[in-house]
Amino acid sequence: MTFRLNSRCLDILDLLAAAERPLAAVDIAKQLNISSRMVRTSLTSAEQCLQESHIILKKVRGKGFSLVGSEEAKINLARMVREYNQPLTWISPTERLFVILLSLFFTDKPIQIKQLQQTLNLSRTTTIRLMDSTKKWLVDNHLVLIHRPNYGYMIAGDEVGWREAVINLLQESAGDARLLALFRGIRTVVDITFRTKTGLEEELQKVWIRLDIPLIKILISPIEHEFEGTLSDQEYINFFIYLAIAIYRNRIGKRISTFPEISKRPFSSQRLSEAQKIYAQVHEQFGILLPETEIAWIALQIPDTNPVGSTSNIKVDEDSSIKILINQILAQASLSLHPSLSVDMDLIRNLTVHIESILDPRRQGQTSKNPLLQEVKNRYSYIYAVACQSSLVLSDRLGRKLTEAEIGYIAICFIASMERLRLLERLTKKVMVVCSAGVVTAWLLVSRLRAEFPDIEVVEIISALELENRKYFEGIDYIVSTIPLRIKNIPSIQVNPLLGLDDCKALKEFFEKKGNISSENKLTHLSTTHLSELITLKSIELDVVAENWQEVVEKAGVRLVEAGDIEAHFIQAMKNIILEFGPYMVIWPGAVLLHASPSGVRRLCMELITLRKPVYFGHPENDPVQIAIVLGAKDSSSHITALLELNRLMQDETARSAIRNTSLKSVVLHWVSRFSNSTEL
Repeated sequence: MTFRLNSRCLDILDLLAAAERPLAAVDIAKQLNISSRMVRTSLTSAEQCLQESHIILKKVRGKGFSLVGSEEAKINLARMVREYNQPLTWISPTERLFVILLSLFFTDKPIQIKQLQQTLNLSRTTTIRLMDSTKKWLVDNHLVLIHRPNYGYMIAGDEVGWREAVINLLQESAGDARLLALFRGIRTVVDITFRTKTGLEEELQKVWIRLDIPLIKILISPIEHEFEGTLSDQEYINFFIYLAIAIYRNRIGKRISTFPEISKRPFSSQRLSEAQKIYAQVHEQFGILLPETEIAWIALQIPDTNPVGSTSNIKVDEDSSIKILINQILAQASLSLHPSLSVDMDLIRNLTVHIESILDPRRQGQTSKNPLLQEVKNRYSYIYAVACQSSLVLSDRLGRKLTEAEIGYIAICFIASMERLRLLERLTKKVMVVCSAGVVTAWLLVSRLRAEFPDIEVVEIISALELENRKYFEGIDYIVSTIPLRIKNIPSIQVNPLLGLDDCKALKEFFEKKGNISSENKLTHLSTTHLSELITLKSIELDVVAENWQEVVEKAGVRLVEAGDIEAHFIQAMKNIILEFGPYMVIWPGAVLLHASPSGVRRLCMELITLRKPVYFGHPENDPVQIAIVLGAKDSSSHITALLELNRLMQDETARSAIRNTSLKSVVLHWVSRFSNSTEL
C-alpha cells in the first residue's frame, strides 16, 4: 500500500463495509460524532485505498454512499481496516482543544506552536486560531494563557485554580465512564476504549503515567472499604482525581501555601482522620512531607460517610417529593425497558443523586455539561428516548424542559441498570445473527444488540449462505437478520445493522412475544437466591377470594406478615404506590408484581396467590388480574436472579394459563422449577 490513512477514514470505511444499504453522510457523521463535511472529505482521501481493494465508492442520489464490489473484496477491505497498522493520528475538532490543554497543563516548560502543530497534524494558521479557544477555556476556569514571542505558551494562575481547572479538564476530556473504569478497575456499560488510536488517547495515557494511577489505588485502598456503598460514582471519581492531582503537584514541588476557603468549609474529624491516613501513606511511598494546608485540602475532598442520596440539603424519605418523582420515572421506564428497574436500589440511589442536583436551588441558571451525551444518544438511542419520555414528570415539577445533558444522565442511570441485568442474566434469549456477508456486517449489529437488550445472548453469527444449509436450530430462540428471511420454525426479524430507534422498538415487541424459548436454557448467575427458593409450598395460596385490588394486596401480603417476612405497614405501602402511580405493577397479562420500598422488609421473600375471580386494577392492556405476586426485597441485588426468573415465567403464556387455572400447588411448583436454576423445591 503506497499511502497511509488516518483513523477517521478507517472508521468510515468500517461502517460502509458493514452496511447492507447506502449510508448517508449525516448518518455516518452521527455514528462517529463528526460533521458531514468531514465524512465527504475523508471518503475523497480514501478513494485510492478503495481502488487498490477493487471496490468502487458509489454515491446513490438521495440515499448516501455504498461500496460496490465482490463479497470477497468487501471481506478483504473489512479485514484490512481492522488490522491496519499505525494509522495517522487524527484528532476530531472537539478533541483538539483538550489535546492542547493537556499538553499545556502537563509540561514543565513553554510549548512552541511547532510542537502543537506536530501533535495536532494541522497547519500553523489553524493551530494559532485554536489558541484563542484555549485562552477562553482558561479564562472561564480562572487561569491565564501567557504567550511571548520566541518563548511559547504557558498557563499562569494560583495553585488551587490550577488544580480545579485540570480536574475539570480531565473529566471533560476522558468522561466519567472512562475515569471510573480507570480508577476502580471495573467494567462499565459505556465502551471505555477508543475505537482507534487518537491523539487525545495518547495525551491521556501520558497523564495517567504522570499521575501514577496504580499507586494512587494502593494509597486509597486502606480507607476505601469505609466508603463502600456510601459514595455515588461521581463522588468517588471526584475524590480519586483530587487526591491524584494533589500528590502529583506535591511531588514536583507545587504546593498550596494558603487556602482561605478552609475556614468557610468546615470538615468533620472523621474526614481529617482519613486525610491523615492518606498522608501517612504518601509519606511512606514518596517521602513527601505535606504541609497542613495540603492535608486540609485532601480532607475537604473526602465526602462524609453518609448514605448516597443524603449529600444535599434535601431530605429523602418515604414521603419526600424526590422519592415520588423517582417512582413515577421508574414506573414509566419499567414499561419500556425492564420490570426490574422499579426495584433496582442502585438505580434508585443514582437517580436520587442526579435529581437532587437538578432540584438544588444553588444550581439555578447554571448550564450542566455531559461529556458522554453524544455517545449515549448515538449508541443508546432507544434508552435515551425512554429517558426523555419518563422524565417528563420531572420537567413538570421544574416548570421547564430538561436539558439534553440532564436527560443524558438519567439515560446513563438506565443504561447502568440494564448492564447490571445483562451481567446477572445469562442465556435467557439465545439469538442467532444473520447477514449477507457473515461477520463483516454482524459485528456492528451485535454490539448494538448487547447495548440495548440486556437479556439476550448472541450465540452464533452466520451468513445467509450458511443459513441455507442449516437444518437444526437447537439452542436458538430468535434470529435477528439484516436481510429478509423466510423461516417457519423459528421467530425471525429484519433490522438495520445500525439499529435505529424504530428497529429497537420493533425488537422489543419481537422479544416480548411468545418465542421458541427452550426449556433447556439455564441461568448461570452469580451466587444468589433463585425463584424456587422463594416460591415454595408455604408461599403459595390458590383460589383466593377478593372483591377489589385493595383486597388482593391485603390477602397477598398478610401471609408474609404472619410469617415475619415483612412488617404490616409494607402492605399499606404497596397500596399507596398504586394509588399514587396507577396500575403499572400489572406487568404481565393477567398478573401483577406487588412491591414497595425495602424499609418494611425483614428478609427476602415472595408470595404467589391466584384469584377465584379476576380483579381489575385499571391497567389498559394487562387487566384483569388473576395471579398476584408480592416481592419483598431487602437490598439491591439478592432478589435480582429470582425476579429475572419470575419475569420469564410470567412471559410464558402456557405457564401463566396453567398457574391461573390449577387447584394444585404442585402444578405451580412444576412451572416454577422449569424457569428456576435451583432444583431445591
